Amino acid sequence: MDSFVDTNVAIAYSFSLDPLNFKSNRVFKKYNTIYWSNTVENEYKKVFKNKLKLLKEYFKDLKSFLMNDDYTDISFKSLVSFINKKNYSDKDKKKIKSSLSVFWNKYLDNELPSKNDVLNAIDCCLFDLSSNIYKKREEWLFQIKLTFKRIKRYNSIYNDLLGKPNVHESDVIIVLDAHDYNLELEEKIDFITFDKDFYNAASQISEFSFNKILGKEDFVFSS
Repeated sequence: MDSFVDTNVAIAYSFSLDPLNFKSNRVFKKYNTIYWSNTVENEYKKVFKNKLKLLKEYFKDLKSFLMNDDYTDISFKSLVSFINKKNYSDKDKKKIKSSLSVFWNKYLDNELPSKNDVLNAIDCCLFDLSSNIYKKREEWLFQIKLTFKRIKRYNSIYNDLLGKPNVHESDVIIVLDAHDYNLELEEKIDFITFDKDFYNAASQISEFSFNKILGKEDFVFSS
C-alpha cells in the first residue's frame, strides 16, 4: 500500500520534538512508498527552516537566561512562562509550547529537575536540532517520491473545500495534487493529513477516490 502525505506528516517525522512524531514514524514504517507533490515539498522546506530556527532560538535564549540568572524555580510551568518574556507571535508560541512538552518528557527523567539537569537537557536538545534532525530529514527525503505536476483544476472540489471552516488554500491545493495522481492509479492510495479540520473537510468530499483518507487519530501509539 502507498500513500500521499500532507506537509504536517513530513514535518512531524523530521522533528523529534513534534508531538506527532511517533505517529509520523508509524506512517513512515507502514507504507511501501510515500508520495508528495511540488506543493508539499516546497511548503515542507519553508516550514522546516522556520520551525528549526524558532526552536533553536528559544532553547539558546532559555539556556542563556538560566545560566546568567539566579533563577531557581525550575519547572515545566516556568519554562513555558519564559516564552511570554519573548516577542513571539501567538502562532510561534503555540509551536514552542507543544515542542516544550515533548522536550520535558524526552530529555528530563525527573519531575523536579535541578538547573543543571535542565541545562544538560537543553544541550542534548540543541545537539539533536543541529545534527540528528538532518539525519531524519535525509531518511524522509530518501523514501519520498515526487508526483507529476497537476494540470487539471478540479474547480468544484476546490470551491467546496475552501468553503469549509478553517481550511487553508494550501491544503486544498495539496489534496487536489493527491487526487489528481490517485486517479491515474489502478491501486488507490491513502491520503494522510494530521490537520484535524482539514481531515474532517476532506472526508466529506464524495468525489475523492482514495483508498482511505486518514488523520492523526488513525495512527495511535502501539508498542
